[in-house]
Amino acid sequence: MNYKIKPANNVFFHYIWTKSIEFMTYLSPIRLGYEDNPSLPILPFAIDVYETQCAERHKHPRAQLIYSSKGSMKVETEHHIWMVSSKQAIWVPSMYEHQVFFLKDVHIRNLFIDTSATLNLPHQCFALDVSPFLRELILRMVHIGSDYGMNSANGRIVNVLLDELSLMAPTPLSIPISNEIHLKKVIDELCKDPSDQRSLEDFAELACVTSRTLSRLFIKEFGLTFGEWRKQLRLLEAIHKLEQDISVSQISFELGYNSPSAFIQMFRHSFGISPSKYLKDSH
Repeated sequence: MNYKIKPANNVFFHYIWTKSIEFMTYLSPIRLGYEDNPSLPILPFAIDVYETQCAERHKHPRAQLIYSSKGSMKVETEHHIWMVSSKQAIWVPSMYEHQVFFLKDVHIRNLFIDTSATLNLPHQCFALDVSPFLRELILRMVHIGSDYGMNSANGRIVNVLLDELSLMAPTPLSIPISNEIHLKKVIDELCKDPSDQRSLEDFAELACVTSRTLSRLFIKEFGLTFGEWRKQLRLLEAIHKLEQDISVSQISFELGYNSPSAFIQMFRHSFGISPSKYLKDSH
């Protein structure tokens, strides 16, 4: 089955080709990321997609703010996996390799930042919470497109947006990954099934190390205990499921919690709000 990918109206966009493979379509590299043009420090990209992924890991000279105004994304880099809702975005510096998976119905609203404008912007890749002000600036930039001069009213909006991007700060909600041979076995198993209830000792046996060694590896590589890392993974999976309108009861069951109230308590402790409030604020 081929899904239609449509560009948003009145925006500067790059034509792409699609090919259906296991209900996924591939998004070829966007040429805006490679455009060297200091007179247009920000180039927006807007497109609505369904179950789509980048064709491959890639990098480009322009930095990128990966954001969706609707739907959730999974972003993978060499050392991290992020599950990003419409309340968050990913900041990708210039020439930083990454791949994005757009889950279900996603409204992509990305910004590509020219290298000439990145001096005061972060040089690390991270997930961030998108404030209402930043969200409105992104959507306004999409409306402006690439038809602006820096001495115009639209150019002043671009400068305000660049100032706002310079204030970006990481959110702690991400999953670090590792290619360390023992950790990778455990991480791969848990990523396949975040509800896996096996103990640290069980996974240590799988990884052919002692439980003490596995525990030390998690802390050494990630600064997180095994339990903290698994909790983060489940939180990301919960956000993904909430974006799919799956009920809290079903999510708590699928993620291995004893009851919906136990899941809600964990979620509220991490985010300060209930799952239903989080979902409401995302729309």
